[in-house]
Amino acid sequence: MNACERSDYIEIFCMYRYQITITLKSGEIVNGAATDTKIDEKKREGILVNTKDHSRFIALAEISTIKVNNSNPHISTLQFD
Repeated sequence: MNACERSDYIEIFCMYRYQITITLKSGEIVNGAATDTKIDEKKREGILVNTKDHSRFIALAEISTIKVNNSNPHISTLQFD
């Protein structure tokens, strides 16, 4: 999957505010609702996730996988290289 296709799926996650589980390359797991895409002050493209405690920016370069926890017709798991 190329970067453009991956970005399209992330936009879908945010548009529908899907509940997602992100596994970071560090091994950390983040659960929450996908809310928006963003480019931070360091010019990194990322996703905003509302966790139970706060909104969190996660740079795409830090992500290993995104699993969608909602039943949907689009995709269940998005793998990053």
